[in-house]
Amino acid sequence: MLELTGWKLLTIPVTRDGFVTPEAVLETVREDTAFVAVMAVNNETGAIQPVSEIARALSASCAGRKRPHFHVDAVQAAGKIPFDFSMPGLDSAAISGHKLMGPHGIGLLYLHHRFEPFIRGGGQESGLRPGTENLAGAWALSRCLEKSIGAIPEGRAQDVMECLIRTVTAHPGVSVIPASRTARDPRFSPWILQCTNDRLPGEVLVRALSDRGICISTGSACSSRKKNRPVLQAMHVPPALQQNAFRLSIGPGTGIGDIESLGAALGTVLSGKL
Repeated sequence: MLELTGWKLLTIPVTRDGFVTPEAVLETVREDTAFVAVMAVNNETGAIQPVSEIARALSASCAGRKRPHFHVDAVQAAGKIPFDFSMPGLDSAAISGHKLMGPHGIGLLYLHHRFEPFIRGGGQESGLRPGTENLAGAWALSRCLEKSIGAIPEGRAQDVMECLIRTVTAHPGVSVIPASRTARDPRFSPWILQCTNDRLPGEVLVRALSDRGICISTGSACSSRKKNRPVLQAMHVPPALQQNAFRLSIGPGTGIGDIESLGAALGTVLSGKL
């Protein structure tokens, strides 16, 4: 939308493993860059981006002049992996309630400094976002945040993810994206796994497993209707592997029995017994 209104949009390149490095950010931004946005955790690959290092690098490179506003999409981080909203150089961050087992349709914007709002109207939300507030959703989100503080079951998630990687890659032709990711890899969120296979398109696999009561996706929910895979394209994943890619995610309630059920169903589908 910013590009449509005349702003120049610059895309920061990522490594083949899907990481945004501080060096890539500094090589991309210009002296007139006003805004930099990075995801804390990629919602398709689970790559944990070095947002703290990026914030420090931006501040250091802009010493003596105004630096760009640094925004972090923390939707896949808050409540799942440690995330510090008070990190130096962070200007704003966004989270979503349903990722914290809260209600759909409610989110939170953290602001270090107030800015001039684009949307005008009433005085709700301190004048930043006019309109009737979703009080029930906001209250529920605040309770979910309180419960998530100090209660992140990351160790258990690592155990389940290790089992998940072992189970799916036991099937011939199934591999993890990126290939460098290992079980309990600290560079990735233990809640998200991107895979591909050499037999079926991802869309076919999604439908076949859905018929067996198992829900997976070809990408993030917000891009489920798109045929291309921009995240995988940016990582230079070959087109055939992109087409056959699928995403697996787990939650606090996912158990080893669920992983075993997935493994059995996946084996049946990949063997051609659709």
